[in-house]
Amino acid sequence: MSTPDELDLAALRAFLSERDVACPSCGYNLRGLQSPACPECNQALRLQVGLVEPRLGHFIAGLVGLAMGFGFCFIVGLWGLFEAPRATMLIPLAAGVLVLGPSLVVWVRGRGKFRRASDAARTTMVIAAYVLSAIFVSWFLSQAK
Repeated sequence: MSTPDELDLAALRAFLSERDVACPSCGYNLRGLQSPACPECNQALRLQVGLVEPRLGHFIAGLVGLAMGFGFCFIVGLWGLFEAPRATMLIPLAAGVLVLGPSLVVWVRGRGKFRRASDAARTTMVIAAYVLSAIFVSWFLSQAK
């Protein structure tokens, strides 16, 4: 009697026997693979069902919101270094870059957890991303007057 691991390996071998499929980690062509790991990067592989079109709308919307705020703070901050604005303007810009930059990294690195969240939770996170960006942009604009 075959174990689930042996059946999974047999299915993976059968799938890759006649197909050119790139390793998701390094891009190596896995055609004819006999082991459950990529021979190039040694990452473990498994055959699984995936979505044809993953639902990324909420993820991308939040990413855009954070990127707009970070981009504004970063670009205006660079401009401010050369144009010598008031010191009160540099504080919200620096804070925006220091908060929104890591927020972008956390957003992108947490995309798996984000996909598993409910629609309501994803919508709340997207709204929070835009509100966070709006806080820093409005803070800067209030200091620019």
